[in-house]
Amino acid sequence: MEKEYKIYDITRDMMRCAPYPGDPTPALSVVYDDCGFLTQALSASLHAGTHMDAPLHARAGGDIAGVSLSSCLGDCVVSSEFVADAPRLLLRRTLTPAEAERFSGLLVGTCAESIAAASAEEFAVHAPLLGRGIVILENLNLDAVPDGDYFLIALPLKISGAEASPVRAILVAQP
Repeated sequence: MEKEYKIYDITRDMMRCAPYPGDPTPALSVVYDDCGFLTQALSASLHAGTHMDAPLHARAGGDIAGVSLSSCLGDCVVSSEFVADAPRLLLRRTLTPAEAERFSGLLVGTCAESIAAASAEEFAVHAPLLGRGIVILENLNLDAVPDGDYFLIALPLKISGAEASPVRAILVAQP
């Protein structure tokens, strides 16, 4: 008998959530609508909806195409509390600069639009994480997810030269 897995889609719809202040509103436009086919173009910030920041976002290294896929999938902790040594940590809150300095995992995420609580702390939180190759997931939807251990799958689009990417993020709970 095949195992039944509980799957949580923790992705926010990029077309339905407000853009980060100053970013353009995502839009779809028709490129081609003929002979029964529809082709659309997407115009959006790379930070629209649920997205991943690469080191290049803080000018600390590589682009999103070079992010290690092993950072993007694997064991994960969902919590309201900071866990410095979790391999992948998804928080219901933001990080402080001191916590960003102490985090030793591969990936950290938040439900907030930014991993930093205040605009004055943006660089102080992003830079230490991204500078150590730790990727950041932002704008997650953890409303229906209980705290605990999961398997995370959050793969960015492979966009050479980009400092961020939209992500479809899911959590899998073991049966």
